[in-house]
Amino acid sequence: EATIDAELLEVYLEEAVEVLAAIASQITVCESDPYDREALTLIRRSFHTLKGSGRMVGLFNLGEVAWAIEQCMNKLLQEEKPASADVLALIRQAHAAFCGWVEDLQQRGMTEVEASALIECAAALRDTIGQEDPLAEEVPTEVVEPSFDGETLPATESSDDVVIGDIAISPTLFEIFCDEAEKHLATLQRGMISLAEEGEVD
Repeated sequence: EATIDAELLEVYLEEAVEVLAAIASQITVCESDPYDREALTLIRRSFHTLKGSGRMVGLFNLGEVAWAIEQCMNKLLQEEKPASADVLALIRQAHAAFCGWVEDLQQRGMTEVEASALIECAAALRDTIGQEDPLAEEVPTEVVEPSFDGETLPATESSDDVVIGDIAISPTLFEIFCDEAEKHLATLQRGMISLAEEGEVD
């Protein structure tokens, strides 16, 4: 990576150590219960944090790796799928890689990031989430349309959906949106404060 401000790097490393510890604890939870939505959400948020903070201090390669894992977790939560063995293996691999990079940064102030294989693996796994097993036997079934007084019932929204105007979205997608928006607003606020201190804005 390019030259990084030492003070910003120190802040990043302190946060990264805490985030990586949180990921490790949630991996254990998911191994016991692959359907634990709270644990999966916390893992997604942790990689989201690593992405945002990495990009903010100039560790763009690390940010890209975290982004790839975050996108995979977004798809998993959106499809409401459990953490499969492949997903857990990806999370463990990414966690181990980040631990190594953080250790290098702590000891040498620099690190070499070669994670193209990890990023490709995350993208490939993301694309398979939610797809039916192609080897599963297809059993033809008769489709019966539910009706009321001879008329087809209209599709209804889930009672758990979040309704915004004419749009209804799942609580999981709404939570992801709110989390992303909150992080971006915080980044903008920090940028405005920094510019104000430098006298570039009123």
